[in-house]
Amino acid sequence: MQWDLNDKKAPLEDYISEYKIKKIGNKYFTVDNRWNAEFEIVSGFQKNGFNGGEKAYLSKQYIYDEEEFLDLERKLEANFHWSTCKKLSLDQLRRINKIVEE
Repeated sequence: MQWDLNDKKAPLEDYISEYKIKKIGNKYFTVDNRWNAEFEIVSGFQKNGFNGGEKAYLSKQYIYDEEEFLDLERKLEANFHWSTCKKLSLDQLRRINKIVEE
């Protein structure tokens, strides 16, 4: 599920819950939890519920990669005032950051 990148009080692992997929439809999939939460297949965002800001990922690595991407994006935007970072891949941001840190 989604981790609030502004809240660094707890480790990322404290925000991750793992569930099995219960049902897959054309637009949504349902996870096997007590709420039977539905998520959009394309975006991963929760369809409905009290906490609609949650997001499903295929693996923990996707979460770590997204966190790293956003962190590198913030660093580069702060140093270079770039607004085009969103168009770059994680690998491109890593290479740019490596050069900047030399």
